[in-house]
Amino acid sequence: MNAISSTTFFAPTATDEFTTSLFRAFKLVKDTLVAEAKRDVFQPLTLTLSNQGTHSMAKPQGRTVICTKGTLWVTFDWDSKDTILEAGESIYCESTRLLFVQALTDANFQIV
Repeated sequence: MNAISSTTFFAPTATDEFTTSLFRAFKLVKDTLVAEAKRDVFQPLTLTLSNQGTHSMAKPQGRTVICTKGTLWVTFDWDSKDTILEAGESIYCESTRLLFVQALTDANFQIV
């Protein structure tokens, strides 16, 4: 007979020391991953730059730069495309390259 009876398999119980240790290890890994995920959640930034002030951000992919006051020059490392943002304009960051923002006038902006 090819069928394996259910009594052939070890069915650990919660009182089994090995199983208890394994459950604790999995819980520790889960708790660590959850804590790291919470820490990595991006908080929106609101920034103010004076004329010619600069700001940079690594790995901006998925973020949006929103100019709320003034004029900004926005570019990415090793990218020949530059963008000028006026108040009310925004740019979505598709690149993982370093983001550079320079104020061409006194400016406020958000990165969300």
